[in-house]
Amino acid sequence: RMVWGPIEEIRRAGRVIIAADGVLHRVPFAALPSPHHRNRALGLEQELMQIPSASALPLLRSRVRARGKPKVQLAIFADPVYHARDSRMRRYSGKYALHEERGLPLARLQEGLQEVHALAPLVEPGESLTFTGFRASKAALTEVASGNIRFLHLSAHARVDEYNPETSWIALSQFDEKGERQEGLLSLHDIYRLDLPVELVFAAACETAAGPAPGREGPMSLARGFLHAGASRVVATLWQVQEESAVEYVRFFYGSLLGSETVTVPRALLLARQRMARSGRWQDPYHWAPYVMYGM
Repeated sequence: RMVWGPIEEIRRAGRVIIAADGVLHRVPFAALPSPHHRNRALGLEQELMQIPSASALPLLRSRVRARGKPKVQLAIFADPVYHARDSRMRRYSGKYALHEERGLPLARLQEGLQEVHALAPLVEPGESLTFTGFRASKAALTEVASGNIRFLHLSAHARVDEYNPETSWIALSQFDEKGERQEGLLSLHDIYRLDLPVELVFAAACETAAGPAPGREGPMSLARGFLHAGASRVVATLWQVQEESAVEYVRFFYGSLLGSETVTVPRALLLARQRMARSGRWQDPYHWAPYVMYGM
C-alpha cells in the first residue's frame, strides 16, 4: 500500500516504469502485491521496467529509436573454464585462477550449456554466436561487443563488492586452450570501457543488479555498467538465483522474445514470470522475481 497506494493510475497502466532511490533498488517490485488484487503479485499482471534515474529516460529512449537491424540476433557466453583441474583441460597446469588466489573458488556452471541448447533452436542458422568453455573469455567478449549484435547473453558467476563497486566482476574463462592462465574477470571498470551498442544484455549471473547506491543515479551495479557501455536494456538479478530455475526462466523468456517480432523485452519478461508462476515447481517469487530490466 505504501508503494502503489498513492498511484491510482497504476490500475490502468499496461507498463510501469520505476525510478527507485537508494535502498529501494533492492526491492523486488515484481513480487509486491498488486494494488487491485491483493493475493496476486503486480509482476504477474503488468510489464515492469526500471531506470537508474528519471534524468536517464530521454537517453534510454533515444537509444531504442537509433538501433538498426543487426546481423547477429544472439551471442551467448556460457560454461567458462574456471579451474586448472577442469576436465576440459588437456593437462593440469598447476596454476590457480585469479579468483582462487583471492579465496573465491567458483564451481563450474554446466547449466549454462542447457541454456545454450534451449536457445539454439530459437535462432536462424548463421544468426547466433556461441562461446563456451575456453572460448567464453574476456578477450572474446571485448572483441564481439562492438559487433552488430542484437542480444548478448552471459551465463557465468558474478561477485559484487559493496565497498569497492568498480572491482565487482563477472567471471569468464580463466584459462586458454593451452592451459595457460588468462585474465578472465570482467570488472565493472572493464564494462564501463566497452563499446556495446546492443539492444539487450541478459546478465544471467548472481546479483548483477545489486550494488551500493550513494547518489541519485542508481546503484553502482554491473547492470549500470552495461547501460553506460551502450546497451539499451539490461536484464539483471537482485539475488543469487537457483540454477535449475534460471534455465527455465531463460527458456521461457527467449521463447517469447525470439518467437515473435511483436514481443518486446518487458512483455517477454512478464510472460516468463507468468509461466514460472503457473509451473508449480517454480511458482515461488524467489524463482522469478529477482530478474529486473533496466532501460526502455
